Amino acid sequence: MKRYGIVGGVVVVAIAVAVVAGKKRRRKERRGKKESAKMSMEEREKADEMRALKKAKSGAMVTLYKLLLPRKLLGGGEESRGVAELGCMVVLCLIRIVLMNATSNLVGELDRVMMTRNQRHFWRAWWASLGLTVATSLHRQTYKYVENSLGVQWREKLTAILSRMYFRNMNYYALSQGASGMSGSTIADPAERITSDVKEVTEQMSLVLCEGLYTLTTGGFFAYKLGRLYGLRFALAPYAYLWSAIVITTVAVPMNWGRLFGNVKKLFSSFRESLDRVQIHHEAIRALGGNAFEAGAVRRTFDDWLGAVKSLNVKLLRSGFADQLAFHWWLRTFVSFIVIGPHIMWPRRKRNLNSIEDLAALRGAIGHQFVLFVQSMISAGVSAKMVRQVQQLSGSAARLGELLFRLRGEEDRRAAQSESALQDGDCIEFRNVRVETPAGNLLVKDLSFRLERGESLLITGFNGAGKSSIFRMLGQLWEVREGTIVKPGHESGLHNDVFYLPQKPYNVLGTLRDQILYPGRAADHPAVGRDEVTELLRLVRLEHLVQYPGAWTDDLDWSRILSLGEQQRLAIARLCFHQPAYVILDEATSGCALSTERALYMLCLRRNITYITISHRPLMQQYHHQVLTIGLPGAAYRLERLSPPQLGEDSELAQAAATLATREAAAVDGPPNATDASRPAARGGRPGVLHRLVTLLRHALGRSDVIRLVAFVAGSLLQARLHLAHAVNGSDMMGCIFSLKSASEKTRDFLRLCAHSTALSLLLAGVEQATLKLKRDLEVSVIQNLTSDLLDKYLRNSNFYNLTQRSGVSDGPQRISTDVKDFARRLTALLPLTTPVIEMFWFATRIHTLVGTWATASFGAYLIGGGLLIRSALPDFSKLVAEESELEAKYSAVHSRVQTFAESIAFLGGGPSEANVVKGRFDDLMRIMWLRLQKSWKFGLINQQIVREAPMLLQWLLRNEYGKNWGTDEELCRDGGQELNRAQVFLFGATNTMFEAMGQILGMGEQLSQLYGLVDRIYDFDRACLDSEASSAASTAITTHSEHSIMCDDIDIVTPAGKRLATGVSLAVTPERPLMVTGPNASGKTSFFRVLGGLWDTPRGKIAVPSSEKRPGIFLVPQKVYMVASTLAHQITYPSIPKQRSPQEEEHLGEILELVGLSYLLDREGGWDATRRWEDVLSLGEQQRLGMARLFYHKPVFGIIDASTDAVSVDMEQTLYRAARQFGITCLTMSQRLCLEDFHSQELRMGDISQSGHVVAQLDELEK
Repeated sequence: MKRYGIVGGVVVVAIAVAVVAGKKRRRKERRGKKESAKMSMEEREKADEMRALKKAKSGAMVTLYKLLLPRKLLGGGEESRGVAELGCMVVLCLIRIVLMNATSNLVGELDRVMMTRNQRHFWRAWWASLGLTVATSLHRQTYKYVENSLGVQWREKLTAILSRMYFRNMNYYALSQGASGMSGSTIADPAERITSDVKEVTEQMSLVLCEGLYTLTTGGFFAYKLGRLYGLRFALAPYAYLWSAIVITTVAVPMNWGRLFGNVKKLFSSFRESLDRVQIHHEAIRALGGNAFEAGAVRRTFDDWLGAVKSLNVKLLRSGFADQLAFHWWLRTFVSFIVIGPHIMWPRRKRNLNSIEDLAALRGAIGHQFVLFVQSMISAGVSAKMVRQVQQLSGSAARLGELLFRLRGEEDRRAAQSESALQDGDCIEFRNVRVETPAGNLLVKDLSFRLERGESLLITGFNGAGKSSIFRMLGQLWEVREGTIVKPGHESGLHNDVFYLPQKPYNVLGTLRDQILYPGRAADHPAVGRDEVTELLRLVRLEHLVQYPGAWTDDLDWSRILSLGEQQRLAIARLCFHQPAYVILDEATSGCALSTERALYMLCLRRNITYITISHRPLMQQYHHQVLTIGLPGAAYRLERLSPPQLGEDSELAQAAATLATREAAAVDGPPNATDASRPAARGGRPGVLHRLVTLLRHALGRSDVIRLVAFVAGSLLQARLHLAHAVNGSDMMGCIFSLKSASEKTRDFLRLCAHSTALSLLLAGVEQATLKLKRDLEVSVIQNLTSDLLDKYLRNSNFYNLTQRSGVSDGPQRISTDVKDFARRLTALLPLTTPVIEMFWFATRIHTLVGTWATASFGAYLIGGGLLIRSALPDFSKLVAEESELEAKYSAVHSRVQTFAESIAFLGGGPSEANVVKGRFDDLMRIMWLRLQKSWKFGLINQQIVREAPMLLQWLLRNEYGKNWGTDEELCRDGGQELNRAQVFLFGATNTMFEAMGQILGMGEQLSQLYGLVDRIYDFDRACLDSEASSAASTAITTHSEHSIMCDDIDIVTPAGKRLATGVSLAVTPERPLMVTGPNASGKTSFFRVLGGLWDTPRGKIAVPSSEKRPGIFLVPQKVYMVASTLAHQITYPSIPKQRSPQEEEHLGEILELVGLSYLLDREGGWDATRRWEDVLSLGEQQRLGMARLFYHKPVFGIIDASTDAVSVDMEQTLYRAARQFGITCLTMSQRLCLEDFHSQELRMGDISQSGHVVAQLDELEK
């Protein structure tokens, strides 16, 4: 009846809780309806979206489990993936029940034999235990392997699901661009979520699921067995205690773990993103001298993340004390009280303990009961641990839930989009289309035009008028809200019948063949081989690229290999391969010669490709049938017919191409230079791993860390001493059962020992958490010191540029952020090994007094022998970890590229190709992860047996040896077996502790091996930074002088790869004699820009630049405009360090904005402090004008402009150069063609056929 009463009470409480929760939910719903009734329609929709997002984030764990758990048991495919692992997990849980049940019975038998000291029975039980340990070792390692493999499979599955959604229908563009792309549903770090968060979440979710299965099977079995043998209250006691402890600790120390860990993860993503920006835009940052600015931005994100980690560690100290006390130390007291207490205080019947058999039976029964209860407590503890894991995991899971919510929202938005807005046809036609940004800014009103096959259209207008926006709507990057668009193939993108050639071509990571096929894939065009690619390259005079090392085999970043002009011509070859019906030329020849531009239009006519051109140059009208001018007052436009294009004959094309080929041959096949003078000399032999580790520790540890280490060792000593006292106290509690004292005296002694155990538990929990806090503080200090040191070297003297260009180190962000974090975690994970060493010393001393010297010697022999055996079987985990980290970095890098170049990829329809590249990198990563798992399983079979299972066998031998030498049976019965039981229990606990400590020490080999893999990567990066800095210091420096001139005296222009572009360049640039540098693609114009700016060294000659205290001597405006991740004001003042602006400063900035024609940005974007992704918000022309605004703000003596106005209209270009003259700035302009002659007096023509590869001419002499 009591059982039914307890069950009934639980049911009543559950019903009451459900009723209260239902009332609260209904009140909340009524309150929400009242608030919703007061809102406008727009506010209501926004509130509904926020509630839906909040619901998606809170239910993210359930959503992810629904996605990952198999939906079918049979049939194969994605829906049934993971069935085998889950089936194995269930079977292994059932096998674990059998093994643990056999273990509990065997422990009871061995405890009984320890009292009877019957050697025949002992050896029989010991041999059974040997077989059981072998089976347990195999089971444990297989269980661990299946658990890890399930996590890897889930990572593969979730990555595949997210990748399909991410790359489908240009969702990558929608999430990355936000307000400038689609409906404002931006996510700042989708790449970080798909790469890092998926890994963390799937690993933890598989662990939670496996622990849940363990709790249901093992916990249910032992609860049933305890209930059957000892009653329902005894069976429910573990769960009642642990769940009560969860409630009490949660109330006492309330923590929102999901928010805390999610915030830390978010700030780490920001830190990593700031490093990635430096890596991606390294040349522009180096040219602009933005080292200090970027270093400040990176360090701010680093300090924010580190501050959040420190705050989290303080909170972990408080909650950790409560958890450790409730779930570990006082739990032992509770177990002893529940198991031993009834036998002392409320015995069921009076026991006769006058014979060895009676004592042995009692000891065996208690041992069996003890093991059953401990196993039940472990199962309950696992369930309690699951709650903590879910709480801590909820932050990262919520980030994935938000990503899924946004992706599904984009799918729904596209499905709901009006089908009548886009129609299929054999022409391109706009019918009363309202061109506006997703934010609602009107650009062109009621746009209507029709372009038939064979015609051509030129679109012109000022920067920001909406030229590119028209094609965003044509390509469905933006939603068409009013009007109708007709185009061939109305599916998403501009890559089938309508092709897009941007001013800055996008180059996929891949081979030269991949560049031609893009956005197609190699698997879709198996017939296209080397000959076909070479022929296409010959059309654009790039056939020399086929000889580039690795061009056909390696995944290369061609945007770093080719100049802008070469990239544009490679895009023309891509156009020739695809031969679409229509092509959109968005300033697609700005980096090419006029002959190449003319050849492109003739090529389109010959291949019957209808073209639409976006340009500012009136000269382009000669190639088109009609011109569309936008940006007129009132968002109006003007469409005009032109005379038919006049492109000349094919003979002119052949002559132009021949001239181009001749010039480029001179540039490519110039004087050889076998050596690269700028490369650092190779260092001596690589030092050993210990030397590398010590070197890193010198940078990672400070003076305060030495104090922390001393305090940690002192805390470990105190903890070991308290642990020994706790073990002795536990043995005394067991000894009370066999005491011959009266019942009241035994009860009093037992309660006193319980109180003593409680006090020791409080001390142990406090000391242990204090030492853990020291460990966490040391980990943070290692991260802070080592990261700061690496950041200082990486960002100092532009090493971030030199490492990429000269050393080929392109994964600096991964090594500085993730690798350092993992290194600190693995390094400080070795610190707790001091506690096992100290505990071994304390317990060995006590064991020596019980069993003599031979026991201590056996421990030492086992430690040495086991260590040697483990070392011989240990795989090369350091190599595997290093390779895995490198592949993780590459996988993360390709995702970051997609996020950075989202619009170009979307315009080209390159989603499937990018997904293929990402999948290739991910498959490489998965292959090494599966290899590591397999090696870990094989090694774990030996490691598990030596570290965890075999020590139990040695423990029974020691206890048996001690029991054999314990007097006679009469002496044993004289005190009721109290002394023998106390010693046996102490030996049990002491040997368990010692062997656990030995296991941790023996397992250190695997931890060190994994640590060494990270040591190699970080040490090599550190050496590369030092070598780069030494090389820069040893290189020829650019001298300064007080004169207002730039002097080049017999310099050679040589690439870092050793290719000589020009020799003996001598010239002088003065305010009276400004210079223009011209020449064909790859002739060395940008290389000359890099040499003048100090980005590249010159092996011969001298360069002198002006130096002035009042104003900079030179200021570089690079070809690729860099938009800093900061405010609108900082786009102008960059690279100056941000400071408080005065009204006079803002007025001056406003004047500069008005001068470059961008004053409207202040109102449109929300003032000087507005922060946007400016590279996405602003058009290319607007970005180039902001680049010139920087030049005017800093007012240098000389401005070196590398084709930085080619997206600006001719009128605005002339305005900008006149303004530069008014500011007293002398311009050195790099351009594909001779222009702006009124602002330059001399020309440096690169790529000349002469031996020197260049010629200097005076423009006034050319005119004469």
